[in-house]
Amino acid sequence: SIMSMAACASSLLVATTTVAELLARVRSTFPDGIWMVRGELLFRDARGEPVRTLGLELRLDLRGHPPRARARLSDAFGVELAAVAATLGSEGAISLHEIPPDGAGARELPADAEALDTGLRWSDFFFDFLSWPRGRVLGLEMKRARECWVAELAAPAGARYAAVRLWIDAREYLLLQAEGRDPAGRVVRRLSVKSVANVNGQWVIEDLDLESPPRP
Repeated sequence: SIMSMAACASSLLVATTTVAELLARVRSTFPDGIWMVRGELLFRDARGEPVRTLGLELRLDLRGHPPRARARLSDAFGVELAAVAATLGSEGAISLHEIPPDGAGARELPADAEALDTGLRWSDFFFDFLSWPRGRVLGLEMKRARECWVAELAAPAGARYAAVRLWIDAREYLLLQAEGRDPAGRVVRRLSVKSVANVNGQWVIEDLDLESPPRP
């Protein structure tokens, strides 16, 4: 039947698609040169109610040689609280430097440095998991009315998560959601892309949320 043929074709596609291919397609959607991403960090209590919001601004050059990025956190009034610059290496390696408000005397930070007192790591903001070398494709499923590839990446040694699960738009190869998971498989971080725009023929993330889901 037609439905059986479609199911077989979908299964074959999943079986022959690799994580490396998916991640390369996602990286290819990033624009050349510098682009900006705006978003919010949402912090919730045990009931899931928002208790704190910080502004997040990213300045990304993820197709540079090497890839570089900056993150800026601000309070509810837009006042800068902290800023960090990152250089991304291969297989998830990352180098961080704190940027003082006056721009002088940048201080090197550990790769797993916490972003203020948020419980988040600065490296959470820089999509470094898109260069993790190992993982598997889990299949196709719907996410926010879009058919998505679902892939799970195995963390390299010393990473802040045991694994990261990705939802990637199957048509445009845009990253829609990423979940950092602990060794028990529980979600400890969730990055959700809220809006995208087509700029000069390339899809660009305009707005994203990064949150820590409440523990049961």
